[in-house]
Amino acid sequence: MRAIVTTMMLGLVFAIAGVAFADIQTPDWNAVSELSTIEVLTEDADGSLRVTTVWILVQDGDAYVRTGDSRWGENVARSGQIILRVDETDYPLGVEFEEDDARRATIKQGFRDKYGWFDGMISWVRGDRPKHMRLVARQ
Repeated sequence: MRAIVTTMMLGLVFAIAGVAFADIQTPDWNAVSELSTIEVLTEDADGSLRVTTVWILVQDGDAYVRTGDSRWGENVARSGQIILRVDETDYPLGVEFEEDDARRATIKQGFRDKYGWFDGMISWVRGDRPKHMRLVARQ
């Protein structure tokens, strides 16, 4: 029930903000893989919209974002939902948190390969166990 209410609230917030949703469920991940950053939109506990610029990784046909202890990460953990903004088009998505250590290591290496030494610096600040989120179509 809470997920339904959150979805309705997000829809209302974005409708008021004039956000246009894509007609398709997920973006073309191949095209997204070329991007360095994207924006994610989440809803804070008080109902306000939060827009955050993050790195994105497309690996083996799946897209991932990650965060440490951040407000937007808390928002996603609370709702299980995220809006991905790609080239001014918004995609309402769900997330699946990756907990398998072997898969997490592969994702970590993918981010390191894509973003280089700066990824190592961010890891030092973010911590050793960031939230790895696989982006999926909403159910």
